[in-house]
Amino acid sequence: MATNRKLTNKKYIFALVFLCSIVYFVSYLTRINYSAVLVEIMKSEGYTKTAASVPLTGLFIVYGVGQLISGVLGDKFSPEKIILFGLLLTSAMNIALPFAHSTSLMTVIWSINGFAQALMWPPLVKILAKHLRLEDYSKNIVYVIMGANLGTIFVYAVSPVVIAVSNWKFVFFGAAAIALISAAIWILTVFRIEGCAVETEADFVPVAKKADSKIPFTKSAIILLSLIMFANIFQGLLRDGITTWMPTYMSDAFGFGSGSAILTGIALPIAAITMSFFTANIYRKILKNEAKCTTLFFSICTVACFVLVFAGTSNPVLSTAMLMVASATTQAVNFMYTSIAVAKFERFGKTSFITGAMNSSVYIGSAISTYGIAAITTHFGWSGTMVTWFACALIGLIVCIFSIKPFKAKI
Repeated sequence: MATNRKLTNKKYIFALVFLCSIVYFVSYLTRINYSAVLVEIMKSEGYTKTAASVPLTGLFIVYGVGQLISGVLGDKFSPEKIILFGLLLTSAMNIALPFAHSTSLMTVIWSINGFAQALMWPPLVKILAKHLRLEDYSKNIVYVIMGANLGTIFVYAVSPVVIAVSNWKFVFFGAAAIALISAAIWILTVFRIEGCAVETEADFVPVAKKADSKIPFTKSAIILLSLIMFANIFQGLLRDGITTWMPTYMSDAFGFGSGSAILTGIALPIAAITMSFFTANIYRKILKNEAKCTTLFFSICTVACFVLVFAGTSNPVLSTAMLMVASATTQAVNFMYTSIAVAKFERFGKTSFITGAMNSSVYIGSAISTYGIAAITTHFGWSGTMVTWFACALIGLIVCIFSIKPFKAKI
């Protein structure tokens, strides 16, 4: 029986998961902060929706491409050091952004930040898959993802306070400081925790003899990965489109002030956290098929977006509720297709690359949504945006239905 080194002591498993959660918390803290204060940036600097969305579009494009680069690097070099560099680079870009006095320079800086962000998730998955047994990985990955949701809650809760006391620029300075502290904690502790791994029986079957062994991708594996990536484009378009533009929507449609509009963004990650635990349980205990789970959640998302088409700008409570449902269900799809589904491709020995490819496709949708929603809203109003979200949810649902059979097959 093949063996490999894994963490088996609950104390060390907790330590590694907690440390990775901190990194993912900081990743979102230093990325979502622009979306959180977008409505305030437009008001204070006088930028239009289209102009202010360009830096975010740059971030998502570079982040998506960077995921592929990060995936390759994570399979060849130390993922721990790649993450350290990402934390240091995102800190530098968060310090630099407030000093930019044009959307062009902001786009350059925030695009570089997109690359910094790309250096975190694939290496994190690589580390977790390497040091945790399959059962421990599937149970604990949800806690790492929770770090992202908590980071989003923190940003949307604290940003209005920072803006009220000073201005939006200090949201970025604070995020940079936290990133520097977390970088120090990361490099001082991660190798110590990993050093506590012990020899265990390999539980991924069949597994490449070495993490970087070259096993050719099969035709069925390529088809399945293509379907996952196509579905991810639409869930990324919905997820980040809603997250980015919800405060602006609340401000435009219902007259919320900047602080109140930003605070509504807290509702989305709270719903996502609840959905994450529900998703993990329904997958392990009931459906046991990633595509069946994503079909279920895209179905709920499609219904929520359909209701939004008619709720429009007339009912803030109903609109907020449906946006929460749509956001949470797309987060569930993201969880299934960028975290759990990775294990199905473990036999090819390219965990970091596969994770990067899956995550890259998400941010193709994110990039389209950021600039696209600004353009659609400008020309067709928020009703046009709601129709667009409904169409994307419906297409995503159809792709997930077609993915059910390939997920059952051996790749």
